[in-house]
Amino acid sequence: MHNPAICPDSQGPKPPRLGVRHDAAAFLLLLVCCLAAEFGYRLYWKGKCAFFSPQDKGEFFALYTVGESTAGGVPYSDTNFSPPYIVQRQFDGIINGKNMRLFLQAKGGESIYPQSVAFEQALRCRDRRNPGAVLIYASHNDAGKNTGMPAFEKFKNAVRGRSMLAGDMIYFLESKHLLPSARTMDTYEYHMRRVVELSLKSGLVPIPATGVSNLSGIDPAIGGDAGLTHAEIKEILNKGSDLEAAGRNLEALSYYLGEVKTRQPPFLPYLKYRAARCLQALGRYGEAEKYYEEAAEESPGDNFGRANVRQNAFILSLGARYGIPVVDAVKVFRAHSPHGIVGDSLFSDGHHPNIEGYILLSGSYAEKISEAFREPVKRHFADRNAVFRDFTLGPERLAEAYVNSGKWYFAVSVWHPYPGQRLLLARKCFQNSLAVKPGNFGALLNLAMAEAALKSDMLSNEKEIEWLAKNFYFYSEPKPSNYSAERMRKIIVKLREHHIDEELLGQIADSYRKQVSSK
Repeated sequence: MHNPAICPDSQGPKPPRLGVRHDAAAFLLLLVCCLAAEFGYRLYWKGKCAFFSPQDKGEFFALYTVGESTAGGVPYSDTNFSPPYIVQRQFDGIINGKNMRLFLQAKGGESIYPQSVAFEQALRCRDRRNPGAVLIYASHNDAGKNTGMPAFEKFKNAVRGRSMLAGDMIYFLESKHLLPSARTMDTYEYHMRRVVELSLKSGLVPIPATGVSNLSGIDPAIGGDAGLTHAEIKEILNKGSDLEAAGRNLEALSYYLGEVKTRQPPFLPYLKYRAARCLQALGRYGEAEKYYEEAAEESPGDNFGRANVRQNAFILSLGARYGIPVVDAVKVFRAHSPHGIVGDSLFSDGHHPNIEGYILLSGSYAEKISEAFREPVKRHFADRNAVFRDFTLGPERLAEAYVNSGKWYFAVSVWHPYPGQRLLLARKCFQNSLAVKPGNFGALLNLAMAEAALKSDMLSNEKEIEWLAKNFYFYSEPKPSNYSAERMRKIIVKLREHHIDEELLGQIADSYRKQVSSK
């Protein structure tokens, strides 16, 4: 006979253990809390859109801008001379009988990822009954050679696609550097596709543009692992530069191409760039363009980005994939450049257009909008004089823009083994600013710094670079209000140590006193 006391298992299955029931209950409670938090967060956004989003109310044509500093109009940002504003003027502010309303997400220095987040949040309050378009210019800040999509990045993207709250939390933690975030060509393409798909889902017409940069007007970087000291690099390049200066471009070309055969890869893009300059001077424009493009594409890491071939091919492919208009800015700029070589005639620095360049880029966007919405472009800006009249780009604003461009050149000269060309371009910008507005403090002080850097190793000396950063010499404009009299005195002393002309130092001191006393 069966004895239950001896064989307790024979009484049937055991009830679930208490711990298992607790785990299941805890999981269920967590799930309920997460769903409640998600519901509450979405409810918060509904309330925010209903009561605190007046810009999204009413009937209008919405024009969004997504991207980097070019989309924001650098170096003319303070004048509202940027693609969205120019496009708005070209249609007299009306498309399909509706007033145009601008939504400006573009931000200097940002990659496409934070831009896609800002764009997605901006669309949460959008009234989809209103037609609209999205100007997308995002490539230079994401340029690079890394590829692949890490597993953790795929997981975050999957979560972001399912939960508004979790997606915003992930981005917040990444922005505070509490979560890792990868930036590769694959992540760039993912977020570009996301911007396009968000646009289409919201009833907008996305218009991405290829990234175009100044090929001939600015030299590439030289990799730190070129196997040469700065002095050796300078000796090699000065020899070729002397030949160019003497008008012996054929000899200089032969010299540079000979060096290409013997030097290590990190140095080759720079040698190709110099060879391209010689070919351009010799009138061999097709060959020159080829070498310029190779130099830009092969350039090692620099202080500024250039859109690469893969990025631009991907941007063009979006047109066929999604059936959307695409602006091929590279093609447009090439068609309007002397001999098809894109350079200073359309750029204010290495990758920000000048007035003529922005007219071209914005005009191309306007044409795509015209085709998509069957609305004729009403105004065309023929030249910079028309722009000056329409955007009140007077001497004050233009002088500031020249200073901004000069500071860009100065900043990207830091740690460059052969910074002379970039510093000369910076000096020219500051001189142009002074020609437009004589005696302006920002141009005078920056001109003196450019001269000091040309005469010394200031931009390859860590202590000097730290000093420059503390005294507002990178990107931000130095203003008299930022400097006490004692601090200004120390700056003058430092500039004097670098043998800056006393007349220029006197002009800086006079401008400082006048502007401080006028406050």
